[in-house]
Amino acid sequence: MQTVSQYDHVTIKILKMKRVSYIKQAIRIGPDYADAHYNLGVNYSLGFNDRDSALEQYKILYYLDTELAKELLDLIYIEE
Repeated sequence: MQTVSQYDHVTIKILKMKRVSYIKQAIRIGPDYADAHYNLGVNYSLGFNDRDSALEQYKILYYLDTELAKELLDLIYIEE
């Protein structure tokens, strides 16, 4: 079985942080871009296990696209 080195963990964390940075940049450009809020919520929930930040995106997304917001909420709580 192949193990992931500490270097790989750092690389993965950096890539996750860059992905979040790009999504936040998209939101700054278009604050009403529902897909960006959804993707940010997914990244917080699955990538960083940060439910509070994911729920903040859900609250914003609820006013932009209720169906997409429901999908995000389901994803946030499916991890329990």
